[in-house]
Amino acid sequence: MALITIAIPIYNEAPFLSETIESVLAQTFKDLEIVICDNCSTDNSYLIAKEYEQKNKRIKVVRHAEGIEASENFKFALKTAETKYFTWLG
Repeated sequence: MALITIAIPIYNEAPFLSETIESVLAQTFKDLEIVICDNCSTDNSYLIAKEYEQKNKRIKVVRHAEGIEASENFKFALKTAETKYFTWLG
């Protein structure tokens, strides 16, 4: 299990998502997991996230079946963490 969870709650973030994920992957600290919680994006956000998940075992992508309040998406991300430390990245 990783030491840190970095959660990225998203909704229609396709223009910025790759850069955001790459910024985490470029960190020198490697004992982390990235949880991307997609809130039913209508752009390519989910597909971009899934591509990264396929390439890197530290990335987990969750997509909600239907849209929820943004605050609930953040809470959901927190609840998925099983690590000692947690942070959001937006």
